Amino acid sequence: MNLRQMTLFAALLGAALFVSSMLTRPAFADEPLVGTWKLVSLVNDDLETKEQWHGFGQHPGGLIIFTPQKRYMVLQTAEGRKGSQSEAERAKAFATMFAMAGTYRVEGSKYFVTVELSWDPTYVGMELARDFKIEGNRLTSIAAPRRGTQTGRMMVATSVWERVTQ
Repeated sequence: MNLRQMTLFAALLGAALFVSSMLTRPAFADEPLVGTWKLVSLVNDDLETKEQWHGFGQHPGGLIIFTPQKRYMVLQTAEGRKGSQSEAERAKAFATMFAMAGTYRVEGSKYFVTVELSWDPTYVGMELARDFKIEGNRLTSIAAPRRGTQTGRMMVATSVWERVTQ
């Protein structure tokens, strides 16, 4: 091999290794939130009384999805929900769920969701902020303080999620 061929070979080998590393690294390498997460717990903290309660029960259901394209979707349901046949049952089912979708961005240890669709139309167009931390396969998401719909007092909701997919 002459010098020109060796230089070309080294350049091609370097390019191939670079492309290979880009294709084989996990989707969340640059974005730790990317993937699907299953809800483990949801706890509300009353900032005035310091009480904690599980508004959706000890074993709520839920999935949250963050895509590499910066799309977001979440569905949370209370433990023990039943099928609904009457208006009253449908109202109860509606009150024991939470769902929205939109776009997200990450800034440091916060993510911000711009709501495009929601089970409650009053959220559409809002930007919601969440502090987050990831430890192993667990994501903890802490909502900004807000006035609770049940108590009227300031509260913070903390949800813990376990990674399902990357």
